[in-house]
Amino acid sequence: MTVAGHPAAGLPEQCRLLLRDTDFIPRAHRVHGVSVLPGVTFLDMVLRVLRARGIPPASAELRNIVFAEAIATAEGFDRDIRLRFGPSQVVGESRWLDGPEPFGPWRENFRAELHLTPQPGGEEFPPCPEAVCATVGHGAPRVGTMAEMYAHTRARNIRHGPAMTCTGTLTTGQGELLAELALAEPDPYSERWFQMHPAKLDAATIVAYAQTRTSIAEPFIPMFIERFRAPRPLPGPFTVHVPRRETLTPSGELFDSDLLLYDEKRRPAARFDRLTCKRIREAGLIDRLLEETVVRRTGARPVG
Repeated sequence: MTVAGHPAAGLPEQCRLLLRDTDFIPRAHRVHGVSVLPGVTFLDMVLRVLRARGIPPASAELRNIVFAEAIATAEGFDRDIRLRFGPSQVVGESRWLDGPEPFGPWRENFRAELHLTPQPGGEEFPPCPEAVCATVGHGAPRVGTMAEMYAHTRARNIRHGPAMTCTGTLTTGQGELLAELALAEPDPYSERWFQMHPAKLDAATIVAYAQTRTSIAEPFIPMFIERFRAPRPLPGPFTVHVPRRETLTPSGELFDSDLLLYDEKRRPAARFDRLTCKRIREAGLIDRLLEETVVRRTGARPVG
């Protein structure tokens, strides 16, 4: 993924990105067989634009984040992505590319309030992971692995390739969870390009529902985050703390959770307040993301 911005000082009016179907993120993240960009990747995009413009990412707070529609790619078709910055908000949109030629309308994928504030202090984060370890480890904690969580997602038609996979252990106890994770294929050079590596953001959203195993067969994907802050980048191994058991609605359609991420030195790196994920009941909802490419290839709209 390559990024090009506006040369003027401060925030650009818009920033354009090229997402290729051959990029590792969509190739290693498939939902119902479709290459899909995890919505939380937009969080890294915004942080990188700020960083490139000399604005400390730690000064940014994103609120009322909505992931309106997933971005899919297909063989031979890339995506033109733009971030539009307005007063106190940022909107992410995309359209299809056939080689260099765009086709189809711009579609909104992401929207959030953007607030530039003083950098967060320690009060933004609960106790450090060492204190959490003592709490979680009290009694008879349950210890699992990230591999088990990826098996859980595979059973629900979300498949991760090695480049979008993390490894590590998950310890659950006293209504809290602590995950000690690292990239399955660490690459310090490529990690420098990201403020928050997409595989790590995606893994955190999977950890978010690790305390409640359900018999629901369909996948869940993020749709809303009430508040997000990232005071520092997240290179190397990292820790995810889920301070409360996730809440699943009686209908089984939504769940929400809170997440805290710490870097390898146990310093606060990111905070998600009320991450809400929705259930994808029909594979057709994902297949429809490719309708414009079917029309482009065949000249005829798909039936159904």
